[in-house]
Amino acid sequence: MSDEIRNGGPLIRGLPARDAVAGGRRLLGRARETEALLAVLDGLGSAGGRAIALVGEPGIGKSTLMFTAAAHARAAGVRVAAAQGQYEIAAALPGFRPLLDDNCDVRRQVARGGAAVVVLDDVHQLAADQIPGLERMIHAAATGPLLCLLAYRQRQLSPAIAAVLSRATSAGLLEVWQLGALSREEAAELLGELPGVNRFADVNRFDEAHRFDDVHRFDALYREGLGNPQYLRILAADGEAIAEAGTAVLGELAALDDAALAAVQAAAVLGEPFHPELLAAVAGLEPVETMRALDTLTGLDLLRPAERAPQLVLRHRAVAEVVHQRLEPSRRLTLHRRAAAALAERAAPIARRAHHVARAADPGAPEHVTTLIAAARNALHTSPATSAEYLSAALSLLREGEDHWHEARVLLARTRLLTGDADESRALLDAPSGAAQDAGGRDVPDPSAVLAALTGREREIARLAGTGLTSGEIAGTLVLSVRTVDGHLGRIYRKLGVANRASLTRALLTEAPGAG
Repeated sequence: MSDEIRNGGPLIRGLPARDAVAGGRRLLGRARETEALLAVLDGLGSAGGRAIALVGEPGIGKSTLMFTAAAHARAAGVRVAAAQGQYEIAAALPGFRPLLDDNCDVRRQVARGGAAVVVLDDVHQLAADQIPGLERMIHAAATGPLLCLLAYRQRQLSPAIAAVLSRATSAGLLEVWQLGALSREEAAELLGELPGVNRFADVNRFDEAHRFDDVHRFDALYREGLGNPQYLRILAADGEAIAEAGTAVLGELAALDDAALAAVQAAAVLGEPFHPELLAAVAGLEPVETMRALDTLTGLDLLRPAERAPQLVLRHRAVAEVVHQRLEPSRRLTLHRRAAAALAERAAPIARRAHHVARAADPGAPEHVTTLIAAARNALHTSPATSAEYLSAALSLLREGEDHWHEARVLLARTRLLTGDADESRALLDAPSGAAQDAGGRDVPDPSAVLAALTGREREIARLAGTGLTSGEIAGTLVLSVRTVDGHLGRIYRKLGVANRASLTRALLTEAPGAG
């Protein structure tokens, strides 16, 4: 160790926070907090020791920030020891055991090797017999050139640990640093570092080739992720990348018993606040098992009370995404089918049921097709992408020409139009085969006899109008103005002797073979 460090001079001045590395990975964001910790390290020799607790939501970056500071300390030649709450402190800190003694002279002990840093992660997991050691460690930092860094989850603190931390804070021995959300700029930089995602140079200006080329999508992601680095990584990932981004979440599941694991899987499949009775039905658990599992999961902060008591919900959708993605296909199918059946028994709204039917549709269950189409109609204008998802699932259950096949294709064409895919919309509506259906479920066959008097463009518009498309939707499909479409419709009405769109649809039905 250099004389400068031993004599209380600058410890690691000149190392910029933005270049901090933890575990071989550059720390993104947290520049202000990192600089503050580096300043504490700089002053260890002259200003004495300090105890600092980093507190915040799971995934907010407590551990990463703490070990970044430890990496800087090691690079400066400072002794560093690290431990985790689930292990015995003394065993994890062999070189610092004397600090845990009541009668230890910390200044003399630390002076033998110069300034030192002790890192204790997951303090909330400390066993009861380790709590006295925690208290002595905090006191030790007040009497010598020792930096004691703690990290914990406030919601998971036991009363005994909370009491120790509260006493230390009240006595001025412990500083509590609350880690908040990343800024939009920091979140953009974080997401830009993900594999396959271009870097955000400016979150207010997006390149055309950028994966997040829609600023509104980024804003929505940032809001839903709450500025939490872990949640942002998970929500921005796809497929297998979700599990990689959610490694820490998977680690939280490792010690769960079978009932608790079944319960958290069912909660992930439901993906919304739930009553214990509903969870029991989906998880396949008995009521007593369910309540015991819920107690375990709330104690681990995987489940939290929802706004509407007595409902519960996973602490964030990102957790649900990770758990759901890791389910085996057969398990996922079973849970979604149980959820659809349980919600149907409880007369839940069709949109809630359709979410599960779409993920576990059964070709042998005709009611699944009607559920999906009905839900698609309800979501058509409010969420056309969701509507398209339901219709694609419905079409996967149908053969061409079967009941509802044409209806589903026409509705799917409308969703494509509403989401800006006019080419696919036209492709779905071109060359109808057999009988389509209108919004009321009535047959709309190829009306060649009625349309013989019309021009090619008029026939095209008449067919689309007969399926229930509005003038605006027809205009978007054919790349025309609404005014042009309405002009064509007026001429169609005159040629066919009808007064309006409803009369046109009836005329097409009347002329169709077998209609009447």
